[in-house]
Amino acid sequence: MTSSPKQEEAKALMSQRRWEEALPILLEDIIENPEDGWTCLYISSCYYELCDAEKAMSWAERAEELMPSEPTPLGCQGDVALLTGDYSRGRELYLKAFDLDPEDELAQKNWKRFLEIEKG
Repeated sequence: MTSSPKQEEAKALMSQRRWEEALPILLEDIIENPEDGWTCLYISSCYYELCDAEKAMSWAERAEELMPSEPTPLGCQGDVALLTGDYSRGRELYLKAFDLDPEDELAQKNWKRFLEIEKG
């Protein structure tokens, strides 16, 4: 699926860490493209950066529903779990993402990062 113009606009804002400005654009975009898992992930990322773990998790879970073969939504859920201090759930999600696609660079990075955290 190609990115919509709104998604591209929001991604540009996100690259500048302008989460609060990107979020309403993405929320408009998801109304127009309700089956776009990547928009769900970008919404999740905005909420994560704004420290709204509940909404971040909800949108990452929605992305997983829309893209069940993509490990990125699981990694995002793992990030949210760590944000809330749920390291057990974070571990489970990172491992699930890695198992889903061991060749995925982000899944590899997240799993390695978690193992470092676990070592303390």
